[in-house]
Amino acid sequence: MKTLTIQPSNMSDYRLFIDLAKRLKVDFLEQEVPTKKMFLDGLEQSVEDIKKHRKGELKLKNAFDLINEL
Repeated sequence: MKTLTIQPSNMSDYRLFIDLAKRLKVDFLEQEVPTKKMFLDGLEQSVEDIKKHRKGELKLKNAFDLINEL
C-alpha cells in the first residue's frame, strides 16, 4: 500500500477532496497537524507540570515506568 499526503490550502479544497475520496470509495485517514498554538499550549502545560513536580505537588513517572506500561 502507498501513502498519499494531501495538504489543501483551504477548507473548500479539503471538503472537495474528502467528497471525492468517499465517492471513489478510497480509504483515507485524517490526521490533524498540530498548530503553533496547540504546540505552545502543550509546552506551557508541560512547564506547569514540571513546576508542580519540583514543589512536590505532582508525582511524575520516569521513562522506565512509561515503557513498562506498554
